[in-house]
Amino acid sequence: MSLSKQLGIGFFLILLLIFVGTLWLNIQNTREYIEQQLESHAQDTATSLGLSITPYIGNDDDLAIVETMQQAIFDRGYYQKIVLTDTDGKVLVTMSNPVTSEQFPDWFTSLFPLNAPEAETQINDGWNIKGNLLVVSNVGLGYQQLYANAQGSFVIFILAFLLTGLFVWLLISKVVSKPLAAVLKQADEISHQEFNTINLQPKTPEFSRIIQALNRMSNKLATMFAQITRQSEEYRRFAYVDMTTGAGNRRSFELAIMKLLSDANNHAQGHLFFIKATSLGSIHKSLGGLAGDQYLASLVSLIKEVSASKVQHFSIYRMNGADIALIIEDIDENTSTEIASAIIQATKRIEKSEHTLGVAHVGVTKFSTGQELADLLEQADSALTSALENENRWFLAQDNAVNYSNEVWREKIKELLARGSAEFVQQPIKRCADDGIEYQEWFARLPNKVNSMGVPMNQLMPASIKLDFATQIDKLIVINLLEVARTSEVAIGLNLSRFSLLDAGFSRWFLHTLNSHSAICPKIVLEIPERALVQDIQFIKNLVKELKSLGIKIAVEHFGAQLAGISHLRNIMPDYLKIDGRFIRNIDQHLDNQLFVNSLIGIAKGLSINVIAEMVETEGELEWLKNAGVDLVQGYFIGTPQ
Repeated sequence: MSLSKQLGIGFFLILLLIFVGTLWLNIQNTREYIEQQLESHAQDTATSLGLSITPYIGNDDDLAIVETMQQAIFDRGYYQKIVLTDTDGKVLVTMSNPVTSEQFPDWFTSLFPLNAPEAETQINDGWNIKGNLLVVSNVGLGYQQLYANAQGSFVIFILAFLLTGLFVWLLISKVVSKPLAAVLKQADEISHQEFNTINLQPKTPEFSRIIQALNRMSNKLATMFAQITRQSEEYRRFAYVDMTTGAGNRRSFELAIMKLLSDANNHAQGHLFFIKATSLGSIHKSLGGLAGDQYLASLVSLIKEVSASKVQHFSIYRMNGADIALIIEDIDENTSTEIASAIIQATKRIEKSEHTLGVAHVGVTKFSTGQELADLLEQADSALTSALENENRWFLAQDNAVNYSNEVWREKIKELLARGSAEFVQQPIKRCADDGIEYQEWFARLPNKVNSMGVPMNQLMPASIKLDFATQIDKLIVINLLEVARTSEVAIGLNLSRFSLLDAGFSRWFLHTLNSHSAICPKIVLEIPERALVQDIQFIKNLVKELKSLGIKIAVEHFGAQLAGISHLRNIMPDYLKIDGRFIRNIDQHLDNQLFVNSLIGIAKGLSINVIAEMVETEGELEWLKNAGVDLVQGYFIGTPQ
């Protein structure tokens, strides 16, 4: 029971006791007073009446006068009985009224009984006793006065009780409960790393000091959390960012490209651009190192501007010296040639006399999961060499793989959607503590009538995104997963494209579909890409809130690649944080990755979020991750997709 309820019930019982006790005492005192008044009144009447009738006692002829005088007194109604007897006890005159109590409740007369007072006097004629006069007061009138007094007292006490109760309620709710509720809310927010302050200023000094102390603690914790976040950013900047251009460094490039080439589950594909700042050497010689740095920084800025105008997501790195790498996922050859040509056209517009060999040259080659890094770099170098000899200043290395036209892809996707079937492979995510399975991540495969292995997802997803079929593909995957998930004994990790998650129409459909499968929802862990947080955090925040209300758990995958996602964690408070595999690869051998991953683990632990390390492939990686405090692990060393 809450403190406010305890205080309220306690005060209510005390007030009730005071009310009942005071009312009882008031009525009892009034009853005793009325009895005394009735007794005094009866005695006075007996004495005065006895004196009045004394001259007429003893003569039978005067008995009528006595009766008349007695009747005059009795008719006033204050008496229950008046009896005149002679010395032998013979009743000479008697008069009586019945005691009526119909106007008073029986429980009232039972609780507060009035005894009818009797007064008796002797009638004397000198030294001779002529008779006795008995007067009994009428208690009905006493009850009438007592009941009226009780009613008035009850009304007054009820009003006082209600006013006092209202005062106590205001005291508890405003002075006690409101500050306590604010304190409890802030304590809960602090436990979730939400460092808000209480604006309430209680009049009670004790509560005011408590709130001020909590506000100071919240501000200090907010500062500490901001410092940890900045520290993580500094670790990443120091380890993975080129200080001259602000682009990623070679180490960052290697981690990113190796992750894309080795992540078989996500079937990454795209194009790698090698861009050479061709005139860097001549600028260094003629204008100095500072001019060369400015030349590189402006080139990187130009590449970012052109890329952003064509695609939503890309990654840019300075390899070394004059070499810059640009990675863009999920684009076809037509888009890659458009970007390469646009970069060259933009560089020509800023070309000056000191650019003796031109501003830049661009070599482009395609990459996909499973490709060897050495082969990819060789193809990119070869494309760049061809670009240096090409008057267009860019060159695309031709891919020998079959490339479908948009119309062919459109028909193929429509065929897959018409079939409406999807198959899944699953990979376990295990707990470090007991090696038990936390949940299975499911990866979709769409079989076609030609190839039972299905259409390669690394080709299908880019085509579906380009042709606006991504949400329909994801709907097909969701429908099939919900059907198969009925028989699953463990939780299921569901992957959807960020394009679908950020689509309002798909989100409405997704929530409606999940509502109709509410029994399965607690089994589902939805993995949201970190990119989606960076792209539209408010939309994702609202979606996550709806999903959590259905019992679905949330994981943020590929975390750390963008880093800006750290600032958004408190907005969605996911259940799991999956660190990007590029930082896990050979982590036991690389101090820079260790520092960065340790900082991410610290942030997640502070938010009470379980940390998952993906793409764990060696025993050394696993041991380091366990010692670092990672909660869950996934990868080919932990369990292969089945």
